[in-house]
Amino acid sequence: MMKKLLLTTLTSLTILFGQAQLTLCDSLTITGSHSQLQITAMTNTFIYYWETMGYGGSILEQDSSMSTTHSVYNFNSSTGQPYDTLLTCISTMNTFCCDTLVWNGNNWIISSGFNPPPSTVNANFYWWQDFDSTSNSFTTDIYCVENCSGGTGPFSYNWVFGDGNTSSVQYPVHVYNQVGDYNLCLTYTDANGNSSNYCDTVTISSRNGFTLNVIDESQVASLGIDNVEILTNSKIYPNPIGEQSFIEINSTQNLNANISYLDYSGKMIKSQNVSLINGFNKIKINALDLSSGIYFIKISNDVQNLNKTMKFIK
Repeated sequence: MMKKLLLTTLTSLTILFGQAQLTLCDSLTITGSHSQLQITAMTNTFIYYWETMGYGGSILEQDSSMSTTHSVYNFNSSTGQPYDTLLTCISTMNTFCCDTLVWNGNNWIISSGFNPPPSTVNANFYWWQDFDSTSNSFTTDIYCVENCSGGTGPFSYNWVFGDGNTSSVQYPVHVYNQVGDYNLCLTYTDANGNSSNYCDTVTISSRNGFTLNVIDESQVASLGIDNVEILTNSKIYPNPIGEQSFIEINSTQNLNANISYLDYSGKMIKSQNVSLINGFNKIKINALDLSSGIYFIKISNDVQNLNKTMKFIK
């Protein structure tokens, strides 16, 4: 992980937009230099999430501290120089917006009509709770298969377990000691600085805790694990979503499932029932009535103890 820097450089630029109703991205103050900058949103609203990436999709900084300021260390590891173009996105409970920042040689300015190309790397994992067929009960072991793809090696991995602990190894082992829902996240970065992030919710329901074992997909058969993940290789594409966006997912069996749409606070907005077939499934996302923001799709089924959550942006 790159060290975050709090900047005191005096270069400052305030960007103001039209006279329509203001959003968070209508007015920003940028302090700092080409390589080290701090972006401030002039608002009294809680900001739940910041993300800034460089041209090409490399994520430079992610921040969920609920602060109105966002510090970015701007460095392109493939060139050894700062990016000249950045995309920064801000999310609150009710709004989501993005701005493209361009370095003009002296200051950062806003440039419209720019969209960075998609990242060439894809972070991904899937998990399940181990089942003991002898005792006909679930154990306290959780298996998580890391199956990231794309990019040029060597690769780096940053796991965030959702309980304040992290790991930079590819296959960590982690113990959850408290009951609760934990947001397990993996950031996968290649040698050129291209980065991808994937998160899923792990539910801990035993007071004795669970042990999370991250493994390679080749280990699944050799470990003699009884219960394998029902839904694999899941993704939302394209994301941020448009009128034609889909959930692409593989199922290991035919089953009926419920798809719930949740807002950033976890409140269910609407739901629908779907039938999944054994194999590849492509389900159209029904989100035309949603306002801009960050949402989650939860796929569940009580019979198979199925619970899969994915994030999308509109």
